[in-house]
Formats: sequence, C-alpha cells, structure tokens
Amino acid sequence: MKFGKRTIFWLVPLCILGAFVYFYGPKDDITNNQYIDEMKQTSLSETNATTAEDLFAHYCDDGKWIFFKTQREQAVVEFKGKCTINNESQSINLQFLIDNEGGNYKLGALLVNNSQQTPEERTYFIEQLYENL
Repeated sequence: MKFGKRTIFWLVPLCILGAFVYFYGPKDDITNNQYIDEMKQTSLSETNATTAEDLFAHYCDDGKWIFFKTQREQAVVEFKGKCTINNESQSINLQFLIDNEGGNYKLGALLVNNSQQTPEERTYFIEQLYENL
C-alpha cells in the first residue's frame, strides 16, 4: 500500500485534531471527590451548624455536587440544583473555591437562572436559606 502526499496532508491535521479533542474535549463530571465530601459537611453560616448538604437538600431539588479544576489549577466544588427563590423554582449554580492546601474555601460565583449574582446577593441568598430553616 502506497501513501501519497495527499493522504499525509489529510492524516496529519486529523491526528492533531483528534489529540486536541482527546486532551481538551469535554470530560465526565467528577461527583465523587474528597473536596465535595468536605464541602457537604461544612456549614455556610457562622451561627448555624446545619451542613451545606442538609441546607440544599431542604430547599433544592435535583441537587448535584461537581468537582473540577480551572485552567489555572484552581480547585472548585459546585452545587447545581433547582431551588425555591421568591416562591419560584429556579436553577442555581453556587461555586466554592477550594484553598490549594485544602480545608478552607471561599464563596465563588452564584448563578440564578444562568444570571450571575453580585457578592451581596449571594450572601443574602445563603442567609435567607439559613433563616428559613
């Protein structure tokens, strides 16, 4: 079997494209991780010991916890679900930025119906969840 120049000109770009998709393409969600377990057992309130897992299980349906790393290797745990806000079921995404040494977190973005909320709105949302327990 003889390969011509035309064949090589087609194979090389296809191989490069295949490698790109393999390394940078969509990945399966990581739903079982140490950081997820830690975030589920953490209280988001300074005055209430209710865990994040119990809090979201009480108010939200179809809850899912996901772990991923950003391109800058920042570890992120994200809660996705449908929560009741203003007597209306709305989809939320709440991200927790995990400290590189683990154990500590900072609140990240809060999206309500794919609309990013301000840090003040995010804090108010969490406070309202704890107040209405």
